[in-house]
Amino acid sequence: MLQELLKIKISKAVNKILIIRYSSIGDVILTSPVVRCIKQQTNAEIHILTKSNFASLFESNPHVTKVHLSNEQSFSKMIKNLKNENFDLIVDLHKNAKSLLTRFFLWRPAISFDKLNFRKWLFVLFKINKLPQNIHLVDRYFQSLKKINITNDDIGLEYFYKSNFIPPRLEALNSKYCVGVLGAAHNTKMIPIEKWNQWIPQLPYPILLVGGKKEQLIQATLTQLHKNVIPIGKFKTLDDTAHFIQHAEFVITPDTGMMHLAAAFQKKILAIWGNTTPSFGMYPYFAKNKSQYISSEVNELNCRPCSKLGYNKCPKGHHSCMLKQPNELSSLIKKITGL
Repeated sequence: MLQELLKIKISKAVNKILIIRYSSIGDVILTSPVVRCIKQQTNAEIHILTKSNFASLFESNPHVTKVHLSNEQSFSKMIKNLKNENFDLIVDLHKNAKSLLTRFFLWRPAISFDKLNFRKWLFVLFKINKLPQNIHLVDRYFQSLKKINITNDDIGLEYFYKSNFIPPRLEALNSKYCVGVLGAAHNTKMIPIEKWNQWIPQLPYPILLVGGKKEQLIQATLTQLHKNVIPIGKFKTLDDTAHFIQHAEFVITPDTGMMHLAAAFQKKILAIWGNTTPSFGMYPYFAKNKSQYISSEVNELNCRPCSKLGYNKCPKGHHSCMLKQPNELSSLIKKITGL
C-alpha cells in the first residue's frame, strides 16, 4: 500500500534530485554510473542520503552536489532538513523500510527498482533459481530510470579519490604485483587462510594483501609464511587500498566491496564465490564489451547459496563453498592474465 502511495506523477522539470543509498562500500560504488548519467543527462543538482561511514565516497564524486547523513540526526530532523531542499525527484537505490518512510514523509515523486527479494528468497531457501540471468543490479537500476529517459552510457563504475589523497610509497610497487583481498563483511564470504597458503606460492607475481583491521593477523601470518607477499604493515585507508588495486596486474577477491572497486578500475579479476552467487546480479560490472573477470564457484553443493548476504560462520559447519575451491590456481590465473 505504501509503495502505491509513493507513485506520485512526475509532472515538471527535474532540477534537484535526492538519491538514497545508505551503504555499503561496494553498493555505493555500484551507484556511480547512475549518479554520473543522471547528472550528465539532466544537469540537475544531485543530493545523496547515506550513512556517515560512506559519506566520503560520495563527497569525492564530482557529480554530487551535497551529501546528507541519515544516522547523525533524528529521523524527524532529517525529514525537516530534506523537505527544505524541495526536491523534484527521489531515486531510491536502497529500498528498505527506512527509505520508504523517508519517501512517504517527503511526499515527492519517486523512482525505485526491483530488488527481486522474493526470487532471492526462493533461491536461498528452496534452491529454486527464478532470478533473471545475466542482468546486473546496475542494469536493473537503469531499467527503473527509463521513465525519466535516463540511459546507461556504458562507461562502467567509477571510484574517486579524496582531493588531499597522497599515494602510499612502497618500493615493491615499482614492479608488477597482484592484489589479494582478505576481508569481507561476512566470514562465509572470506577466502580461508588455508586456501591462501595453497595459492600464494603459485602466483606469477608478488602479492599485496588488503583488508580491514580484523584481517591484520591473517595478513601478518601470510607475510611471515610466504616470501612473495609484499609487506605493508598496518592496513591503510580505503584510498590507499584503491591505489594498490588500481596499479595491480590482477585482483583475487571474494564477493565484497573491493571486487567492485577493482571493476571500477577495469582490473582483471578472479572472483571467488563462497556462500553467495553471481546469480544475485552483483558480479563485477565493467564498461560495455570490457568484461574481464573469471568466477570460481563450488557448484555441486546443495546448501549454496545459504544467504544473499552471509554469516559469521558456516550454518553447516564445513564452509565447503570456500574450502573446496580448487587447490591449483595457475590455470585460472592463466585464463585471466593470458600468461
